[in-house]
Parts: sequence; C-alpha cells; structure tokens
Amino acid sequence: MPTGSSSSRVPVLKALGRLLRRPRAALGVASVVVAGCVALSTSISPPFDPLPPPRAAAYHAWWMGGQWHATPWRRMDRLFFFAVEADGRGSIVNARGWPERWRDLSESTRAAGIPLDVTLTVLGDQDVSALFSDPQRVLRLTEETALLLEAAPGVGLHLDVEAFGTLAPAAIAGYRRFVRDLRRRILALPRRVAFSGFIVAGTAGAALHDRQTLELFDFCVVQGYDSYEAGSERSGPVAALRGPHPATWESALKHLTDLGLSPQRMLFSVPLYAYEWPTRGPEPGSATRGKGRMIPYGPVPVELLKHDGASVVSRTDRHGSRRDELSGSPYYVFEDKTGWHQGWYEDEPSLRQKLEFARSAGVSGAALFVLGYDDNRLADIVIDMVQPPR
Repeated sequence: MPTGSSSSRVPVLKALGRLLRRPRAALGVASVVVAGCVALSTSISPPFDPLPPPRAAAYHAWWMGGQWHATPWRRMDRLFFFAVEADGRGSIVNARGWPERWRDLSESTRAAGIPLDVTLTVLGDQDVSALFSDPQRVLRLTEETALLLEAAPGVGLHLDVEAFGTLAPAAIAGYRRFVRDLRRRILALPRRVAFSGFIVAGTAGAALHDRQTLELFDFCVVQGYDSYEAGSERSGPVAALRGPHPATWESALKHLTDLGLSPQRMLFSVPLYAYEWPTRGPEPGSATRGKGRMIPYGPVPVELLKHDGASVVSRTDRHGSRRDELSGSPYYVFEDKTGWHQGWYEDEPSLRQKLEFARSAGVSGAALFVLGYDDNRLADIVIDMVQPPR
C-alpha cells in the first residue's frame, strides 16, 4: 500500500490533544490502571444486536483524493475511508487528514444516507506483535481510537489488523481484549455506529480471531484478494475461487464458518487491480524474476498513483487476454527486452463466478478495493450482482 510522510500526524495530534483535555467521562472510558497494570473490559453489557451488513460496499483510499465523486458511490450501502494508520507503539501515526480534510466525503455520504466508516490499520507481523503484546500500548491505541471516533460523530469504525506469521499467545489475547474494549466503547457512544473487522485470508492470517471475537463485530469483510501478491515467488490469480493456491474464497469461507461466523455477516472484498510480475516464462504459475507491482484495472490519473499510466485495460488492449481454467481468472502475458511478464486480474466473468459462489453460500455481499481503480467498468457489475432489485 502507498504510504505518506509523518507530517500527516500533525493534524491528528492536535485534534487528539484537544479531545484529551476534555473530561474523561465524556469518552466513556472504563479502562483503569492498577499497580502499573492495565485492566481492560472482559464482558459486553448490555448484549447488543448486530447492525445489518451492507450488500455493496467500497473502500475509498486516501491517495485517490476526490476521485470518489466520479464513481457510483451513491449506489453503495456503505463506504470505508482507507485509512488511519497506527503503529506497534499503539499510536496513530498517520491520519491521512482524517477527519478535517474529508468533510466533503463525510457530509456527502451523510446527506445521501450512506453510512461511512473510518478504517484503522495495524499492518505487519512486527507491529501487530509489538502492539498487542504490551497492555500499555493497547491502552494507548484504545484511547486514541475512542478520541478518533469522537472527532467524527456518526462515523463507524472498520478495524484492519493484518498479520500473516505466527503470533505469540500474548499478542493474540491482547488483540482480542482490544476488540472487546472497542466494542464496549462504541456501544456507549451517543449514536449507534457500525463496528466491523477486516479478516485476512488463510488460517494463519485469521488466527487472531476466535468465535467470541468475531461475534463482537457487526459484520466482517473477508479478504478476497492477494492469493498471490507482489512478493510472491510465482505468478497466479489475485483472487482465487478454488484450487491449490495460498488462499481461496472457498477455504476462507470454510475456515470462518467453522469458527462460527455466519455467512450472512460476511462480505468478500473484490480487487479492482492486477499484479504484474516479471516471470521466467509465459505459463501460468511461472516463477517470478522479481517483485511484482499493482496496477489498476482502468485508467487512473497518474498524479494520484504516481505511476506510468499502465492499466489492465491498456495492457489487454495491446497484448490480449488469456484465462486460467482452474481458477477462472484472466491474465495477460508479454515479452520485452528484459524477459517475460504476466499480469493477473479479475474481470466480469471471473467476478460473476465468485459472486455466484458467495451468494449461493449466503454471503451478504461484496466490498470493492479500491473505489475508482476500475474507471467504473466493474463497479456497477458487482453492485448489480449483490444488490437486491429496487
């Protein structure tokens, strides 16, 4: 994911500082420090009824600026602002201008009656382990998150914590306490807002969650992409439905339903981008010669992505497209003076196949990542498939 400079932390530090000077009771804070130990809530009282999940949702990424205006955002049931970033110390280190620079987005969605949630990310094994193994750091992030929500009344929280390696039991337990405490605080807000989680694909990535933790979310977005990603040693489908791949929609659905998460409370995330790798040959699954790169499905202004203007549309117009029979995903190949290249992506037929599978399993809907990456060539197709007729 693109990252920005630490200067974006200044507005959020000022906002959090103003809020921290308010009476503590206004924040609904019930964490206490006793003899140097942090005690977080361990139960939810009173019990709550989950808010209904959306059918069609999408992530608006900060680096896309005002591009959401040119997308079918009004057809969405919910939007996620992506993202406010936290680190292993339990601090919000980059708010990407939230909420001050995004008043137009929040006011427009409110006027249209479309719920908006802010995404809080903690990404990578090192930061996840360092944060959730330390109760004091967990408390710090809990406090800052509560202040983040107070700064934007009526906006929900979407929690995106991603780790792919083996985590220590202390880190897993710390994460689960964190989710429980956030749920209690969100229920204490003057206005009911959604609390949802992003669940990474594969059993290793999903190890943070057990049945009790999953039940604390109103709904979950299941990672439906990055079966193969930029650093993969072989080329392959970005979003695999089934087959011998690192992560598939079938395996993710089975793992989460085995944990007790109802498909009716799931959305699958849908990629609107490709991964393009330098490869050893043109065959599917060829070894890669180096790190791949993400390119959008449709043309995106170069000043937004700081790229060379490449897109799936421009690549396939020039090189054609092939389809992998096993995964159902399309890909293109070409050769230049450096060697072979492969780009894997999703198109209308492959998305229909996956969304039909999800619908037949009772999955609630789909979440597009990233809104605007497709030049509106796929978004309406996905929305039409997951939205009930109006």
